[in-house]
Amino acid sequence: LLDFSLSVVSKKELDTYNHYQSYNQSIIQAIVRRRFDIKTAFSVSVDPDELDQMLKKMGL
Repeated sequence: LLDFSLSVVSKKELDTYNHYQSYNQSIIQAIVRRRFDIKTAFSVSVDPDELDQMLKKMGL
């Protein structure tokens, strides 16, 4: 039973991570299209550290 509970938690964490990643990708698209400035992007991101890493990889 304990192993099953851990599997469920891990799956939820993975689903949450994937949601954050997609959300940050949408934010980056808004930056590229000049709908968001950087300050606004960081204020609405649910994972600003990841957003920062993604922007650095893009050279922004």
